Amino acid sequence: MTYTSRIGKKRKRERLLNLKGQLAPWTGREDVLDVGCGRGLMMVGAARRLTSGKAVGIDLWREEDQAENTPEAALENARLEGVADRVSIETGDARALPFANASFDVVLSHWVIHNIPEAADRARALDEMMRVLRPSGVLVLADIANKSEYEAHLRTQGLANIREVTGGLEAQIAGILSGGAFKPQALVGIKT
Repeated sequence: MTYTSRIGKKRKRERLLNLKGQLAPWTGREDVLDVGCGRGLMMVGAARRLTSGKAVGIDLWREEDQAENTPEAALENARLEGVADRVSIETGDARALPFANASFDVVLSHWVIHNIPEAADRARALDEMMRVLRPSGVLVLADIANKSEYEAHLRTQGLANIREVTGGLEAQIAGILSGGAFKPQALVGIKT
């Protein structure tokens, strides 16, 4: 589990961000939103690809969702990776994002939406991500459950060119250790 957490997550992060780059090449000027950023895994990875762009992380900062889940932990991880000048942190709910329509070129969410218990609320969070994503922007959504539900809903909201990403060996190991409850998968697509 330590390998999966420390090394596997970073490897998967790089695969997902590279896939975003295949759908729409990184320019370095992107405005990026990481929904449910936690300690900043995806936000920091995106910020490393930016030059003049900005990566914004937003979370409810609930300890029950992730240990040591604080804005300070996310900012410290950004500082440790040398990207603190390219990130900012907000507090907010994925179901009511405090940003204007079409504010971001890239929206990321990693292992967050499954924490929302009701399907209608999960759909509302997905709608919010699509609302703040600019046309031709890329959504990167990784989670441990409900992939089919997310994909079907996102297609109705205009997500196209959807690529599915399995979790690889790390996900298989985690799935076995969790008795099959933990199924890391991801969707990457472009807003039409």
